[in-house]
Amino acid sequence: MREHIDAPFRIALGVILLATFVVRIYGHWQTLQAGKIRWMEGKLNITARIIAGLVGTAALWTYLIWPERILWALVPLPDLIRWSGAAAGAVGVAMLAWVHRALGRNFAASLHIRTEGHRLVTSGPYRWVRHPMYTSIYIIFISFFLVSANWLIGLAWLTGYTVLMISRVPREGALMEQKFGDEYKAWAAYTGRFLPRIRKQ
Repeated sequence: MREHIDAPFRIALGVILLATFVVRIYGHWQTLQAGKIRWMEGKLNITARIIAGLVGTAALWTYLIWPERILWALVPLPDLIRWSGAAAGAVGVAMLAWVHRALGRNFAASLHIRTEGHRLVTSGPYRWVRHPMYTSIYIIFISFFLVSANWLIGLAWLTGYTVLMISRVPREGALMEQKFGDEYKAWAAYTGRFLPRIRKQ
């Protein structure tokens, strides 16, 4: 049976999912310790995120618990690619933990400005990249697809997150520039958006 063959990959995906959940819970706990937040996310964006998240979560849990029910979305990936996806997921979770450690109480899941004590974080991965959280989560979602070898899981998570980044990143940059002014402009001049900037010698 295919589900027995897939058992090691289902275990690997479950571990990645659990580790991601633990890191995010830590980040949200940090948020609760901070001051008041002024939310800037649009209702349409939040609605789209919820829908994509529900579809993606349902597909993930179906794969983990009843994999035979979504065999129709199977992609015939070699085991080496799938284990490479598991390794990428581990890297993505480690990066996400590093991002949350650097952000501390400045984190919130939606676009926001804190009414008190909001500072521009330029340490940790933010020393080189302006949006390392998006990069780390994107890596994790790619790992979801590769480990499960299921296009429904890949489509739900990667499409939803790509739409989110396209709509949010420009607004987030404008908001940070408005809040921090020249400090943000100077930092943005030498950092990459999602990956470290390659400098000419």
